[in-house]
Amino acid sequence: MLNGGTHTTSATIEWAVTETIRHPRILEKAQQELEAVVGLHRRVEESDLEKLPYLQCIVKETLRRHPPAPLLVPHMSTQACKVGGYDVPKGTTLFVNAYAIGMDPSYWENPLEFLPERFAGTAVDVRGQDFELLPFGSGRRSCPAMTMGLKTAQFAVSSLIHAFDWSAEIPRAVKDLTIDEGFCSLLWPETPLLKAVATPKLSKDAY
Repeated sequence: MLNGGTHTTSATIEWAVTETIRHPRILEKAQQELEAVVGLHRRVEESDLEKLPYLQCIVKETLRRHPPAPLLVPHMSTQACKVGGYDVPKGTTLFVNAYAIGMDPSYWENPLEFLPERFAGTAVDVRGQDFELLPFGSGRRSCPAMTMGLKTAQFAVSSLIHAFDWSAEIPRAVKDLTIDEGFCSLLWPETPLLKAVATPKLSKDAY
């Protein structure tokens, strides 16, 4: 359980940083929000997270576009039933395709695009109450560490974006950063984003 929680959270953080580097406008907007709330003379604290709505939108959009556990955990039918015209016998192992739900154009406009603004001013949450977004599952079989994982991802992403300016290593162009996905049981970047340049941007006393 600890191993699964560590890998899914780190995958979410890596995807979020990758997408902000690919989209400088998003990175700049997030940094402006962080500078307005936190400033440049201290580090982000957990109590700051609720005052960072755009940062929360970035994490939500990351979980929609790149759900770390795209098929969630297996379920089992307790009785025979029909789903979408298919007969499902009792005892069948069932998977919920969270990736397909997050990429469904009937729910999401331009689903392939990374647009944190799609969550601005909406009540759509990631905790399993809205079936168009289920990165942690729903009900009794939802992720038991959902709150901790979400807070950890928000805190790590906000800390990285706040403390550093990020860019792709020159001469590699930002547009060439890959978002191809590799899948085992988790969804990772197929080519890890290792050649990124992080430049400190806070005052020296903040580090």
